[in-house]
Amino acid sequence: MKLINIGFGNIVFANRLIAIVSPESAPVKRLVQDARDRGMLIDATYGRRTRAVLITDSDHVILSAVQPETVANRLHNKDQEQDQTQADRDDQSANADSDEQSAAERDESDGDAYDNHEAESALPEKRGSNVNVNANTYASKNTSVNVNSKDKSGRSKKRKGI
Repeated sequence: MKLINIGFGNIVFANRLIAIVSPESAPVKRLVQDARDRGMLIDATYGRRTRAVLITDSDHVILSAVQPETVANRLHNKDQEQDQTQADRDDQSANADSDEQSAAERDESDGDAYDNHEAESALPEKRGSNVNVNANTYASKNTSVNVNSKDKSGRSKKRKGI
């Protein structure tokens, strides 16, 4: 379901549109008048000048204050975004399938290489350039890190890092 903004927060279904035309020609003016007479006209101009006439498959005629090219570009951009989103989903699906296959291959192997890394979850205490990071705080669920550092005079001070 694709929705298109036709100006001033008004939105129409893209798959219901048949045509987006300029209102200057006489046939379009007659079409607008006929729709008004039948009660099938939707005026979405908010009192502004009509710049685009949208014709739907249900014989409704919608007046918009946005240029026809702008509406068409919005429709075109929606199509591109949807195509890109579908391509991304296809890529993610393919990556998920290959990840599952890789996981199955790892499970079949003896796993000795993974047994040697028992300390993966515990980070070693990091020292260097007068900064001491507490490993337990770093590995906690908090997103911040407590950092013990020394100022230029050599006094220790605590501050919160990222």
